[in-house]
Amino acid sequence: MAKQSKFARGVLLAAGILFLCAAVYFLAYDIHAYAHQFEERGWPAAEATVIHVEPHREGGRGHRHTRYNIYYQYEAEGSLYTGIIYDLNAPKDYGESFSVKYDPSAPSDSTHYLEPEFGLLVSGVLGFAVFGLAGWHMVRSAWRRGGKGGARRQDQKA
Repeated sequence: MAKQSKFARGVLLAAGILFLCAAVYFLAYDIHAYAHQFEERGWPAAEATVIHVEPHREGGRGHRHTRYNIYYQYEAEGSLYTGIIYDLNAPKDYGESFSVKYDPSAPSDSTHYLEPEFGLLVSGVLGFAVFGLAGWHMVRSAWRRGGKGGARRQDQKA
């Protein structure tokens, strides 16, 4: 096998480091989001009503799909508040009711997640595993092929 150029090894090493950083980001972000939802478990529930649905298109050529921002209104502690759910895959109808939870110390803060989503932890671990393994393999390959270890392997094959 021909020895890789220093530039190719550098690109492989940089890509590997980028993948390792992405792995850590996926894990940290999803754990943080799950912990935040976990803290919201005791928030009181309220009935929300859809007051506006805003469709928007995402994606590139041939892969476009519609996502929806849902504006809603709810009553908490005798006052009316509004909230937004961004980027839902399916629309809700104007006037439709659904449950939300709100922060009792700041009733204007609400969430449509009624229970912590365990899927966040699963996606964080899977993202960490996939990007981490790919990044580790790239870094390891760049490191081995660039140093004396790569030359020794070639000598042993001869």
